[in-house]
Amino acid sequence: MAAVLTEFWGTEAATEAHRFTNDELLRLLRSRRGKQMLDRLLDDLLTTRLLTRPLGRPADILPRQVRQALNDYLLSQVNQLLEREVPPLIDALKIHTIVTRKVDSLELPRLEALLLSIMQDQFKYINLFGALLGFIIGLLNLLILRFLKKNKKIMPHPEPFYNPTVLIYKSPYLPSSFKVLCFFPLSPS
Repeated sequence: MAAVLTEFWGTEAATEAHRFTNDELLRLLRSRRGKQMLDRLLDDLLTTRLLTRPLGRPADILPRQVRQALNDYLLSQVNQLLEREVPPLIDALKIHTIVTRKVDSLELPRLEALLLSIMQDQFKYINLFGALLGFIIGLLNLLILRFLKKNKKIMPHPEPFYNPTVLIYKSPYLPSSFKVLCFFPLSPS
């Protein structure tokens, strides 16, 4: 457009037309009517074109380096916020004294029941691990005795040296269906 104006009316006229056009556009954009027109145009653009179409996941739009940089930045900001805000919050709430006061106010049987309910699962697994370990050690002992007996390293007694007695033991830490068998040797009578 500037080339056509320059060719027909000269450089000075083209410069004046350019200045006039810029001034008129600025006056129009700064006017109340121009602002209303721009608002309607932008509103129409946002509501009909941008917001009605799905953009997809932001992770698909952003390059991997930008996603990683955003992730690192957000993680560092959250860590800094937590490091800065949590210790004063804990000090202000005085959680240690509240917990101490609550535990001290509990009666001894209730405290014991509370601790046992918390540790019940751990005791169950400790008992089960002990039973498994005892089974493995007993099996190893049996295998060693059979090996020694087979190789004639051990002389069998003509009569049994002891009579085993079986005692069924029920642990308070195991469910009622678990029972432990204990073998106690009795001296010959």
